[in-house]
Amino acid sequence: MRVKKIGLLATTVFVSAMVAMSGTAMSQEATGKGGVTDRKMEEYTAQGLPAGSFRLFPVVKATAISDDNIYKEQTGENSDWITKVEPSFSLRSDWNRHSLRVDAGGAIANYKDNSADDYNTIDLRVRGQADISRALNLTGEARHQTTSEARGGNDVGTDAASPVDSVKQTIAMGASYKPNRIGLSVDGKMVDYNFDDNLTIAGATTNNDDRDRKDTIGSLKVSYDIQDGYIAYVRGEKNERNYSAAIDDAGVNRDSDGYKLQAGLAVDLSRLVRADIAVGTMSQSYTATTLKDVSGWSGDANIRWNITQLTTIKLNLSRTIGETTSSGVSSTVGTNYGIGVDHELRRNIILKAGIKMSNSDYQGTTRSDDIQTLSAGVDYKLNRNFFAGVGVSKANRDSSVAGNDYDNTQLMLNVGAQF
Repeated sequence: MRVKKIGLLATTVFVSAMVAMSGTAMSQEATGKGGVTDRKMEEYTAQGLPAGSFRLFPVVKATAISDDNIYKEQTGENSDWITKVEPSFSLRSDWNRHSLRVDAGGAIANYKDNSADDYNTIDLRVRGQADISRALNLTGEARHQTTSEARGGNDVGTDAASPVDSVKQTIAMGASYKPNRIGLSVDGKMVDYNFDDNLTIAGATTNNDDRDRKDTIGSLKVSYDIQDGYIAYVRGEKNERNYSAAIDDAGVNRDSDGYKLQAGLAVDLSRLVRADIAVGTMSQSYTATTLKDVSGWSGDANIRWNITQLTTIKLNLSRTIGETTSSGVSSTVGTNYGIGVDHELRRNIILKAGIKMSNSDYQGTTRSDDIQTLSAGVDYKLNRNFFAGVGVSKANRDSSVAGNDYDNTQLMLNVGAQF
């Protein structure tokens, strides 16, 4: 635990120092309202196809993956080759006022030797914004996702005979009003989760109906423009998590409600740094007295820093209360942080490397899982329409529960086209 605290402290100190350096650099470099360069490189960016008052951006990507531990096992690892094809498109309005965007995509994955693990996923999303005035706009979103949950998660055992399929549906609406330096935004979201049952390797059936639930989330944010490029804000969020089963297989009602309060700072310095850092408190209370209520500090940070014209550092941090249906456990408190580096070897060759650390503390038990993931890769852009890449990732889980540790290495090669 001491190592975790030292690592988190070091990350915090580094972020603070970076922001301070960014403030110094601001006086040395012209600032503006534009964001940090995202290295899209105009000559290698898809232009889209005209479709009336819209533009269509189709993409297809094929990936070959060598996985040395597909079941996330501590011993007796099984390896396999996976081929994954991911077609998608984005239809975006080209209007002077208001906006509408439709995104559709999916993945088709096939295992060479373990066909029971083959999976298909779908992601359909519609987003719109109505600009009522220069100060007021309304937003809306509807999304349908089918996912395949791999082994190694909070609620999928290594004894599962195949990944767990699920459907996630989201409806969200929001409004923001910013007549001057003060801004106000209100958002509401409903998310419905539905999980399919799965077979274990031994042939038994795991009932995942206990995991089905509906989340209702409302948030309020008040912001203030300190000066050009700096916005301070406070944000409050309230949630209700209601399970479809009044009582699960263990005889427990898992419904809960909670909140999150944060104060934050958003920084947007042209060509230098873009950051959004928020800290505060969070809490989740459970209907069942046998489930442990949870509270503690919360944090969210996303930072992108162009330290040179060729090199970008990205940092992120999150601390949230997650759901689990593990016996005797009310929830997991997840702390995740990481750092990544992109470097332009040439305009069309990007070197990438990163490290991610995550900790899951299972509330109500002594279980704690630490996962460390190292990754590296190269992205190659032949031109604005064709691209390729290679990568490697190595993940390690260290769990306080015997038998839950694993090591997993993946090698990836991808090619794709975009228009």
